Amino acid sequence: MIKLVRHSAWARTQLGRLEQRAKYLGDQNHPNHLNKIVLPPRNVHCVGDSALAIRVAAAVRFDGYLYHRAGKRGKRTRRKWEEIVYSTPPSTQEDEKGKMLPCLTQDERDRVESVLLKGPIQGCPARLAWHIDQESGRCDLHVLVSAINDRAVVWLNDGFGKGQQNLKLELERLVELALELINLRRRGQHPILTARQAHDRNRRKAGKLTLAEKLACQQWDGRIASLPRVLIELGYELIKLTEKQIVIQAQNSAKILRYGLKTLIENWKRAKSGPQRRPEMERDEPPR
Repeated sequence: MIKLVRHSAWARTQLGRLEQRAKYLGDQNHPNHLNKIVLPPRNVHCVGDSALAIRVAAAVRFDGYLYHRAGKRGKRTRRKWEEIVYSTPPSTQEDEKGKMLPCLTQDERDRVESVLLKGPIQGCPARLAWHIDQESGRCDLHVLVSAINDRAVVWLNDGFGKGQQNLKLELERLVELALELINLRRRGQHPILTARQAHDRNRRKAGKLTLAEKLACQQWDGRIASLPRVLIELGYELIKLTEKQIVIQAQNSAKILRYGLKTLIENWKRAKSGPQRRPEMERDEPPR
């Protein structure tokens, strides 16, 4: 699972806070790190692996950004750094004494690092710190990264947000590529769930159906013209319907739901061809 850590807007403008956070992530003796193995952090695109090195590299990138923006119109960012966290599920492997082993081996951790560094933060100075929970075996990768990439632009806004690509989903997609190869090499033993698979498992345990599964249970004929009527029967209010997207809202809910029509129809076909499941059937399933 990918998490974009929410530091305050002010903190992300302070290089001193970046250095403090960098030291914290590598502090094995910190009270928050009890029962955790804190592996030595390492930096990329920095001179050395110290906390000061990531601060200096982020400062240089920010100065380059200001130089690049000199004389140009538009608002300039003050953000200098961001933090991303990837967390694995709890481990399912034990040693001879019954102690939980880390969910990922060293080679597997290197592969996860590699795919993340090739994504939106490619070319950015970054600090990587792994924390391994000794009780559950869960592995957390903290990534402190400069807000400015090697093209002197803010990578967080470079093609993401405001109707463009979703940054969190893109990062999760990259991790899925790494986990796909890791699970392939494990040959079906102790597979690691992706965030999407874990969400789907939890949804099914809770007896919830996706919109595509609800449409399949409602015997929708697949025609866009009949979709508004079926949605009303399912208890949704149709807000917007275009050639590419549908926007709906469930009754007694303030949440607005948006679906791409192409993806929705593909998922509906998949749900229609497979066994149709109902919420009460999910709750009656025996535990696996």
